Amino acid sequence: EGSRTVSMLSNNNNIEDDNEDEEESDDIFLLAKAIRRNETIQELDISHNLIGSGGIGTLVFEGLLHNHSIKEINLSGNRLRLSGATALGQWLLSSKCMLEVLVLHQNQIGCEGIACLARGLKRSQCRVKELVLSKNEIGPNGAKELGTAIRYNKSLLKLNLVYNHIGDLGMIAIANALGGDPELGSTGGATSPSSSQSHFEYEHGDDDYNDD
Repeated sequence: EGSRTVSMLSNNNNIEDDNEDEEESDDIFLLAKAIRRNETIQELDISHNLIGSGGIGTLVFEGLLHNHSIKEINLSGNRLRLSGATALGQWLLSSKCMLEVLVLHQNQIGCEGIACLARGLKRSQCRVKELVLSKNEIGPNGAKELGTAIRYNKSLLKLNLVYNHIGDLGMIAIANALGGDPELGSTGGATSPSSSQSHFEYEHGDDDYNDD
């Protein structure tokens, strides 16, 4: 049986959990159980469902940690925050994690959350090639955490840090990790210390904009 893509839950308010306590949704629990048993799904899109940190915790610990087929996941707009980033960091540390593309746009992850993800990115067997962290309030210190992770990571080829207010210090930290120019923009690349990262795409910028 060939690989599968699951995207039908994207923008599905039926699994939205907007309660302050973010009680886990039955739908998320069922999805986690399905992922745990499935060996063919390679792409998962549950963006803009506001599943919260509790929902992603359920998804990770009941499903993703037991799955070795998913290579791409889009979790944009889900209010994951620090707790959610911590759970995802645990998944990245797992030997079963085959993830190559992680999209986390607009999740209020913050600097501490980025530090949790960075620990997973440092794992020598990490396979993540593309990481989208736009609009996550990571600041310059979060960029420094990522810079440290990039020095160890041998797989990452594309990083999006748009609308994170990382400032000059953050850009320099990333550029130093890549051995490149801090002024590189969305179409630029830098030579990485790793031979497997011969061309690295780095997107940054903090101009005001209207998000969907």
